[in-house]
Amino acid sequence: MYCPCDVTKFKDLENLLHQSCKPYGHVSIWVNNAGIQSETRHRPFSNKAMMDTVRENVQKILSINLQAVIEGSKLAIRHMKDHGHGGSVINMSSLSAFIPLSNAPVYSATKAGVNQFTRAAGLHLGPENPIKVHAICPGFVDTPLISDMRQMIEHEVGEKLISADEIASAALELISPKDPNMQNGSIMKERLSCLSSI
Repeated sequence: MYCPCDVTKFKDLENLLHQSCKPYGHVSIWVNNAGIQSETRHRPFSNKAMMDTVRENVQKILSINLQAVIEGSKLAIRHMKDHGHGGSVINMSSLSAFIPLSNAPVYSATKAGVNQFTRAAGLHLGPENPIKVHAICPGFVDTPLISDMRQMIEHEVGEKLISADEIASAALELISPKDPNMQNGSIMKERLSCLSSI
């Protein structure tokens, strides 16, 4: 199934949910995956980005990376409550929520916001609720968005980029957790070696 969706438009989110329900009757897994990092094209750990980010770019990053996650999560949770089947909402965050990128301060701020929203939503729903909300915080993922910086990132970070398959596996683990005591609102970090100093 293919359904175009501008996540900054609530009607598009509603239509996506509606179209997704057609073949299955309801939605039990919702992943807020849209995100952008369009502040600059400086090196990943450059300190030249703060003053270069224009107002329009800031609003666009906030709208896609944070507001759309909040609206999408609320929409999915409301749907899951109405249908009484439970389900999982997964929000795609980033390790930059813990280790902010100096060349992407607004992006880093939105991902910290995603984490806190996820934790708060999990607390609001409670541990016994069949609806779970979690977040995944990957490091640099091997996608076309950073293809031209792959070697530079691997050299400066000291690790290979994360594959899309690794992210999918992390999502599946959150949907069907091996740990029965996993708290609602949990945050999964990918590549913990990046967090050795925290």
